[in-house]
Amino acid sequence: MYIYPYSQIRSSRKKNSRIIEVQGIGKVEIMPDQALIRLGVITENENASVAQQENTERINKVLSSLKMLGVKEEEIETYSYTVTPVYQYPTNGEKILTGYEVVNLVTVLTSKINEIGIIIDTVIENGANRIESITYEAANLQPPINESLRLASKQALEKAKVIAQSFKVNLIETPVKVVEVSRAPVPQIQYTSFEEGMVKGLSTVVSPRKLEIISELQISFTYQK
Repeated sequence: MYIYPYSQIRSSRKKNSRIIEVQGIGKVEIMPDQALIRLGVITENENASVAQQENTERINKVLSSLKMLGVKEEEIETYSYTVTPVYQYPTNGEKILTGYEVVNLVTVLTSKINEIGIIIDTVIENGANRIESITYEAANLQPPINESLRLASKQALEKAKVIAQSFKVNLIETPVKVVEVSRAPVPQIQYTSFEEGMVKGLSTVVSPRKLEIISELQISFTYQK
């Protein structure tokens, strides 16, 4: 357990103002149970309409292949669609328009953690040429968050006891103030890329690691001499 280097003992003449302030950190590791995959199709043609048509055909084939794997329609969302002119920049002279690039990216939220490699292989075989990232998550974070808070509270109390013993004062274990320091769960993100044609015949292996759930508490205890 990592001990955050924060503690303070202070007192004044006011009643009940003898305070020991400590900070506790609790960390829980869990295995992810769902993944968010960002993938899509990029096409380019000198004619914008042709590039769009090709892109539509390929992305539809990709989506169909996902549904054949059991991915539900509500688990697939379009998060980016762009049509961008492509230019060449000669050493001398003005830029030259050479065509248009169409990018259609979707997110796939799936609980099939053990089938991520199969999903990636399948969409590539069916026309996807952009795998942007894989983000591993947990559907229900509340239980591990609660446990991390419990561990943070326990650590803070232990630190306060050590400080009180060091100064030979009596700690009142019921805290007078508890402040939760906000910390978002740490997602596990894998970034990946490939060149079209390089992955045919290969099997993608994806191995998620544990997620870290960390809570921080700043707790104030009173003490008596």
